[in-house]
Amino acid sequence: MWSRIARWLLPISLALNLFFVVVAVRHNPFLHPRPPGPRDVIGFLKANLSPEDAAIVQQSFSAHIAAQTEAERETQRYPDSIRKALTAVPFEPDALRAALAEGRSRHEKMEESMADAFVEAASKISQDGRNKLAESENRGRFHHHDAPPPR
Repeated sequence: MWSRIARWLLPISLALNLFFVVVAVRHNPFLHPRPPGPRDVIGFLKANLSPEDAAIVQQSFSAHIAAQTEAERETQRYPDSIRKALTAVPFEPDALRAALAEGRSRHEKMEESMADAFVEAASKISQDGRNKLAESENRGRFHHHDAPPPR
């Protein structure tokens, strides 16, 4: 009897270990990167421009970086407010609705700040720089020499 059990212990142990490795890899935070933030966008824009135009982009975005960083920080707390609304006892649909609306508002605030900085930069850079940005956007995403943007 013991020999029958012992014969199956190794395959069962290996299967369990494999299962735990797969779970650990799937839930690794490094495999689920965050969306690109303001600093990532600045890098992608600058990589497509001449040094003069890149400096203008850096200056325009730097003027707005505090608002963008705060909005990004608030947006990162968005899942926590949804989780809190979902796990509340008793469940309040209006609280979930409010959390979702607040998250949309925070995200729009960040996008508006980034759009303002982009418009400001685009109005100051050269026509050649605007053409390069338009061309890189027409190819589907900003092309750069660094690592690809996180997805």
